[in-house]
Amino acid sequence: MKRVGRGHPLDREYWRRRWREGRIGFHQEAIDPHLLRHLPGLADRVGAAHPPLRTLVPLCGKSRDLLWLGEEGHRVTGVEIAPEACALCASEQQLSPLSPPAGAERAWRRDLPGGGRLDLLQGDILDLPTPSPDGEGDAGPGWDLIWDRAALIALPARLRPRYAGHLWECLRPGGAMLLVTAEDDSAEREGPPHSVPAGEVDRLYPEAERTELERYEQDRSDGDLTTFTIVVHSLIRPAR
Repeated sequence: MKRVGRGHPLDREYWRRRWREGRIGFHQEAIDPHLLRHLPGLADRVGAAHPPLRTLVPLCGKSRDLLWLGEEGHRVTGVEIAPEACALCASEQQLSPLSPPAGAERAWRRDLPGGGRLDLLQGDILDLPTPSPDGEGDAGPGWDLIWDRAALIALPARLRPRYAGHLWECLRPGGAMLLVTAEDDSAEREGPPHSVPAGEVDRLYPEAERTELERYEQDRSDGDLTTFTIVVHSLIRPAR
């Protein structure tokens, strides 16, 4: 397991404390509305209008989106570093333990009607294997879709390039990423969540065909941010 400094957002203990103390304002009980609105269009765009989409959800927590994606017939894999979050997710979404693949410490699975499947991996997203050129190995041919609702904005600026580069390698040519970011002009506020403007998204994913799907103001009262701008992006990796 990679360590990046005490109290840092990729430090397991940082997130363990947040889950133990219930400081999980990022968790949503409902299915994310951005995912509901934009998944059909992205599935059409990547040439996989019908399930299954191999879908990766980094820093997933115990997101309800995981089970929903599986129930829609997709093959979804969530990756989470905090054992507390994984235990809650496995219990609430009725997952069964299985032998962990390369890059994971623990793993759970639930097979769902219609060919869907939900896998949960406990570990560092940066340890997840990337696809090999021949499409063989633990990562297969790469992911059709990456759903990043609150992962990129959980990371400070110095770690975002490494994270983004790793995810881009995980995405198959022709695949898509649905990314939600927050923009905030306050220089005094410390994250997470961190402000990631659209220009930075372009620098992090320079090969992507980026489309801004939504942009709107939102108020928060959970102590993380007050007023900020939510931006929803689609990022398409060019086909070979």
